[in-house]
Amino acid sequence: MVCGDIPFEHDEEIIKGQVFFRQTVSSECQHLIKWCLSLRPSDRPSFEEIRNHPWMQGDLLPQAASEIHLHSLSPGSSK
Repeated sequence: MVCGDIPFEHDEEIIKGQVFFRQTVSSECQHLIKWCLSLRPSDRPSFEEIRNHPWMQGDLLPQAASEIHLHSLSPGSSK
């Protein structure tokens, strides 16, 4: 869902827990995905840990990206 592709190509990758990211995925997102896919269930994060993960909090956006404003265009405007 993050990059529009499946995380595994072969069964061996699933068994070994080897995840390959084809597209640019932030290191924080990769960390969370790999943590969720830990081989041992006891090593996987709880719902609360997932919810509190920095990637889920959205604290990673640069200040400029968080200040994007949308402007409506009027029929007579040239911009």
